[in-house]
Amino acid sequence: MKIITTVGTSLIENAKLGDDFKELENKSYFKYINRYDKEDIEDFVNKLINVLKKGINCAEIKTIEKIVEKYNLEYYEICLISTDTLKSYITSEALKKFYQEKGINVKFEKKYVIKHLNVFENSLDLVRKGYKNLIKILMNETTGYNEIYNISGGYKAIIPLMTQIASYKKVKLAYIYEDSKYLIEIPPFPFEIDKTITYYLKDIFNKLNSEGIIEKSEFERLVQKIPAEKQKVIEYLFIEEDDCYITSEIGDILLNDYLEHKDIELIPCKEKKNEIKGGKHHGKEKVIEFGKKLIQNEYVCEILGSAEYKPYNNNFIQEIEPDGKKGMLIVKIPNEIFTIRVQTSGRNKKETTKIAEILKNKYKG
Repeated sequence: MKIITTVGTSLIENAKLGDDFKELENKSYFKYINRYDKEDIEDFVNKLINVLKKGINCAEIKTIEKIVEKYNLEYYEICLISTDTLKSYITSEALKKFYQEKGINVKFEKKYVIKHLNVFENSLDLVRKGYKNLIKILMNETTGYNEIYNISGGYKAIIPLMTQIASYKKVKLAYIYEDSKYLIEIPPFPFEIDKTITYYLKDIFNKLNSEGIIEKSEFERLVQKIPAEKQKVIEYLFIEEDDCYITSEIGDILLNDYLEHKDIELIPCKEKKNEIKGGKHHGKEKVIEFGKKLIQNEYVCEILGSAEYKPYNNNFIQEIEPDGKKGMLIVKIPNEIFTIRVQTSGRNKKETTKIAEILKNKYKG
């Protein structure tokens, strides 16, 4: 499971290090990071690592621990998302090193610091840029399979936006208040979102992607080409400003989804292995029976037998395995407790995710 975690500064507050970090107060990462030597930043990070080793933690850690406990996770990955503040960046660096020392795979680098995601920006335009940057990284980082958003840390102002993305990507939200013992989970809506609208909006999306805005007259001309029943959602996806149109936050979600998938060219399997490996357990007949259906798909190259069943995950596509095993999926047999490991022709995460969507639409049952 991948735990995508927004990071705030409660660790600094819990450790009572406010005075030590006072000089960083309200400072943007992108504006101020170059004014500090690497050693100075490391000193701040080490202060937080020392308090973590003493057992002082924060909302982000408590939620991660509760998720690991609830789902009995032996393997999990953490992806840290920082706001555009030095304090959030330093906290993320400390959490990264703390978990890496425990042998946990942690993703955090400059691209996960969200530019303009800063409540001290005194400009609506910059705030919108921050939201757009957050949407872009979340849409790129989230496949929708075996992931969860940990929203206990960071600005509370981003929770509504993350809720929308979580429902679109079909992932849960997890939250725990610092003084609470209970993990709160919010599932996505239990119905499919009609994504066909992106096909009809492709001319508008391509224009916005290249130029950032689109003039009102051209926007209205392109809208007239869209079927009337699809035009009903337009008002939620775009905002009019000074005789031009830009995307709303919901529009940004669809725009990023469109850009992620528009250039994907799937290739059929060059070689198929038709032998279905069912495994040695009592449900091998079910695995073989469903495997025979899956292997008929042009993008399924081999059925590698059953995989571990995880009762907490009831999705048809249970997992897209990490890089290094490109094209690998774990699929749950409809109405059964058995899962199948499937090798596809996907060459990267985008292609494998697209193949997963094709299989889900055809074989979910």
